[in-house]
Amino acid sequence: MLQIKSLYPMSNFTRVTHEFLDDKIIVKVKSFVTEFENEVKYSDIKHIQLVRTADLRWLSLGLFIMTIPGFMSWIFSLLQWNILDNLPLPIIGKLVIAAGIVLCIPAFHKNEVFFFMDQARNNVISIKIDSKNKLGIHQAVELVRQKATITSETNPETPFPDSPLFEYDHYDFSDLLNKTVTMFYENNFIFKDTSLAEDVVTKVNYDELSGKVIRVKSTNNRWSSMALYLVFIFASLFWAVEYLFPQIWQTLSLGLFIKIALGSAGFLFLLSFFKREVFLFYNTSEKIVYWTQPNRKNSKRLENIIEHVKSKAKNA
Repeated sequence: MLQIKSLYPMSNFTRVTHEFLDDKIIVKVKSFVTEFENEVKYSDIKHIQLVRTADLRWLSLGLFIMTIPGFMSWIFSLLQWNILDNLPLPIIGKLVIAAGIVLCIPAFHKNEVFFFMDQARNNVISIKIDSKNKLGIHQAVELVRQKATITSETNPETPFPDSPLFEYDHYDFSDLLNKTVTMFYENNFIFKDTSLAEDVVTKVNYDELSGKVIRVKSTNNRWSSMALYLVFIFASLFWAVEYLFPQIWQTLSLGLFIKIALGSAGFLFLLSFFKREVFLFYNTSEKIVYWTQPNRKNSKRLENIIEHVKSKAKNA
């Protein structure tokens, strides 16, 4: 039996144990809030995907902690409470903000995670690679290859074979500056998403597709999320400068700082009301497996690609 353990601190300190047996995989999950056990058959696994992904929850936690000293000081000042007068607030504030900055650091590291998915591309197992389980995970992947019938396997290091029939790129700046590069081949297409938070390659065989492609015009809610995040970042930086660099903070114009923060956030928020045109590609389980958006330069090429995909899905 091959056993692999993983720890996820930002998910209520979840500990996951994967036991790879001859006929199945047993997944045991324990955390502060839940505990359960699940079994996965090797025959259920059809896709293997290695993803590089950053856990942005570390950034959210770090920024939140950085706002605590300034926010508490502002509240007590507003309410005219004097209970903190005898405490060394500058020192405490610096320590808390320094702790927040340290907690932000893991968010800038992309972890490697193996995803094992079923035919409909629902995730059945995911294992994060670390220094302790790296060797065991590669042994587990090899075991899955032997026991299961894998229809696609992708890796960000070697995303594309040579000689595609079509190539198509699109950008989604609201998704942390994401760029999608798609290569269309005779029997499948492969797309790679690269953003500040993730590097992931997905391979889709044409026989997975239903041939259903829908054109939709919809707003993008990610812009409003980015606006709120930007306000959070500005507040964190403002109070961090106040405690760590008081001389610089005294030279800052509070009014100008607030105008820049609210102006930038307001601009991003307004973008969430603009509709964009997207094309959605469905698999045989009525699940969206790919989407893209046209622009003036490549709309004709996209039309040709859609016709190519529809014909391949119909004849698969």
